[in-house]
Amino acid sequence: MISYVKGKVISKSLQNISLLPDGTGIALQIQMPAQTIAKADRGATFETWTSLIVRQESLTLYGFETEEEVSAFETLLSISGIGARTALTILSIYAPHELDQAIQSSDLNALTKIPGIGKKSAQRVLVELQDKRLSTGESASQSTLFDASSATSKTQGIADKNVGDVIDALVQLGWNQKTASDVVNTLIKTEFAGKLTETQVPDALRLSLRAFAKPS
Repeated sequence: MISYVKGKVISKSLQNISLLPDGTGIALQIQMPAQTIAKADRGATFETWTSLIVRQESLTLYGFETEEEVSAFETLLSISGIGARTALTILSIYAPHELDQAIQSSDLNALTKIPGIGKKSAQRVLVELQDKRLSTGESASQSTLFDASSATSKTQGIADKNVGDVIDALVQLGWNQKTASDVVNTLIKTEFAGKLTETQVPDALRLSLRAFAKPS
C-alpha cells in the first residue's frame, strides 16, 4: 500500500501530476482533484496523501491534500455505482465537511450538480452515507456555498493567466468554453474583487464547479 508520496513535480496536466521521489529515478503519475493539481508547481517539491486502486490491468494512485480526503474518497468508492473518477470529481467540488452538510440536510440538488451523479445516484449517496461522516471535523469551517444564481450575468474576459487556468480546467471537466468563461469572470468580480492570485486558483476552481449544473 502506498499511502503518502513526496517528490519533485516533473509534469502536470488537468487530471494528474507526475512526482519524482528523491533518489528513486522512477516517477509516479497521480490522479488528483482539480484544485489540488492547481497547487502543484512544476519543478517544486510536492507531497500528497494517496489511495492505491488495484485492478487486473492497472495500478492507479489517487492523491489528496489530507488524510481526511483519502478516507472520504475510499468511503465514496464503497457506494454502488460510484467509481474513482466520479469520487474524484465529487471531491473537486465539495470538501468532506461540505458533503456531510449536504448529506445530513438531504440536499439532493447539491449532489445532482456533480457531473456523473444523476438523481438515482444522488439518492443512493444520501441513503448509504446518512449514518456516516466523511469529515473528521478538522477542516469544517463556516463556509458559504457559492450561489449559482449570482453567476448568470455575462462579463468581458479578464486577461489573466490564473483565470485562464481555471477556465481550462472547467473545459477539461466537460463544460463549454463560453459558459466556463462567463461564470468564472463573474465569480472573479463577485468573490475575488476582480483579481485572482495564483494562490486563489484552487478556491476559484472549486467555487466555479459549484456554480454549474451538469455539462451541456
